Amino acid sequence: MPGNSRTRSIVIQPNTMARNCGWILMTPKKRILACLLSLLVVVFTIIIITTATWQKSSSDQTKIQQPAHNEPQLMREKNMEESIASIKSKLDFLESQYRGRQEDLLNLHSKIATGRGANLTVSQHNSVHGASSTTFAPEVVALLKNMSGTHTAAGIHTRNLQQLRTPFVYQLLPHLMSDPYSLKPAYHMKGRRNFSDIVFGIPTVKRDKESYLMITLLNLIAGMSKAETDTVLIIVMIGETDLEYIINTAKQIETMFEKQVEQGLIEVISPSPSYYPDFESLPSTLGDSHKRVKWRTKQNLDTIYLMAYAQSKGTFYLMLEDDIVAKKNYVSQIKQFAAATSVINPNWFYIEFCHVGGIGKLFRTADLTNFITYVQLFYKNMPIDWLLESYLADRVCTIDKNSKTCAEEKLKIRPKFMASLFQHIGLYSSLKGKIQKVKRKS
Repeated sequence: MPGNSRTRSIVIQPNTMARNCGWILMTPKKRILACLLSLLVVVFTIIIITTATWQKSSSDQTKIQQPAHNEPQLMREKNMEESIASIKSKLDFLESQYRGRQEDLLNLHSKIATGRGANLTVSQHNSVHGASSTTFAPEVVALLKNMSGTHTAAGIHTRNLQQLRTPFVYQLLPHLMSDPYSLKPAYHMKGRRNFSDIVFGIPTVKRDKESYLMITLLNLIAGMSKAETDTVLIIVMIGETDLEYIINTAKQIETMFEKQVEQGLIEVISPSPSYYPDFESLPSTLGDSHKRVKWRTKQNLDTIYLMAYAQSKGTFYLMLEDDIVAKKNYVSQIKQFAAATSVINPNWFYIEFCHVGGIGKLFRTADLTNFITYVQLFYKNMPIDWLLESYLADRVCTIDKNSKTCAEEKLKIRPKFMASLFQHIGLYSSLKGKIQKVKRKS
């Protein structure tokens, strides 16, 4: 029995013994070759694992470093987008100037056509209209023939009618018609600069106690680099009818800023006395005193006069006052923020670089016509900063929107710079007897 057991165990493991015996019975060459193959397999496996690990590590490191490598490219893309936005603003400006010239040509053409029509004989008149009828569709020509001799058919002859008059400056400000030169400046100290990136509009008037105009100009110029002074234009509008005062103020500016005037950085203009209405006949509104109504009405008229003059002078218009100071490098900050805003929010109407009043408001000059017309409609009703808010509300707020939604919608077309770039310094207001205590947030 024990013998049978051992025999059974030997019979059970024949494969194992065969493999062992096979290895022992191998020739030395085959054993060496097998070892080499095994070693190669091990080495190849190690190489694959090491390579995979290194590639994963490199990939992870590349992902971490990718923002740093992409940063110059992102900056280039950002600069390109801002350059495109800046070019678009310039194209909008050129388009607005073209529309203005086109309107002049249309008015001239209408006058010539009306004059010629008035001198035509009956036969000439009929031949002209007969020729023009060839432009009608055949159905219309046939219809008119069937109605020959009727008032209905005669209604097609409109060549001699005058153009419809749009409600523009003379209709909205009828006092201007008393003088054909009411819109022509009474004084203009012009430089040699025809076009600028940004036009600074600074209205100024005679103050009883203290003038801040020279301080304002000194600060604005000191805050610009030499390169920036070549890209901007400062227009000082003296809103007075006293020509002696106007000339003395202009002389003071030229004496203090002789180089800047010579280079064309500073211009001085003053409207004709007939540009202003009879302020004594103004109706009282908002419960204001008559003195305040006159003051804010004149301020509105000065604002739009300056805007209208500046429209053809540059791409952007910066609304300022004559008693402010600016932070250093304010021009570059304005340009950079305007370019970035135009990429993100191209439909903005104006950008606030000072959060109170009518200071530091940047407009595209191509957008000024609509606002000028709006102020002409309501110049007697409310002050200019209220008109700005009212204009924004009329553009984006409807009667079904609550005040919160309206404020959010206005913010979309009136983006704000993070901090005020301008600070009000005038203690004595241009309104006689008023002390200006409001300070702009920094």
